[in-house]
Amino acid sequence: MARTRGLAAWCFLAWLMLSLSVSVESLVTGLVLSLGAAAALSPLGDAPGPWTLLRPRRVVPLLRLVGGLAVDSTRANLQMARRVWAPQPRLRTGMVVVGTQARTEGQVGAVGLLTSLVVDNQVVDVDLDERTMLYHCVEVPRDDPYDAVNGPVERRLLAIEDRA
Repeated sequence: MARTRGLAAWCFLAWLMLSLSVSVESLVTGLVLSLGAAAALSPLGDAPGPWTLLRPRRVVPLLRLVGGLAVDSTRANLQMARRVWAPQPRLRTGMVVVGTQARTEGQVGAVGLLTSLVVDNQVVDVDLDERTMLYHCVEVPRDDPYDAVNGPVERRLLAIEDRA
């Protein structure tokens, strides 16, 4: 039961965000589906519940991560709009292999997902053995790709993990 509690909580939160309804029927349906999904997924391993993000030592790094992603996403979307409406010289699109400091599969997955929320770079492939990530970039960075692509998000994410 303890193994499914965290999974069920995450599933239920996802249900609430996707359904946008707080009727009794919707809540009961979401709860039943969340418990079923958690029971089916529990053999895959433990999942910390969302309440672990509220530990006092994690709140400030979590806010930095969310705030940084909001700023980066807004900046990237404005730059993309500028590129569309006022075409510049040809873009330097391409693929970049970037090292990662993430240690676990979950951290690597989170870095890939969170960096792909910003429209500049999209993760394409991950090599866990070599600890590298392959990104498609709208504009290939001229400087160190780590600092331009996944470094800022990775540092903020690992700061949350280090405060566990």
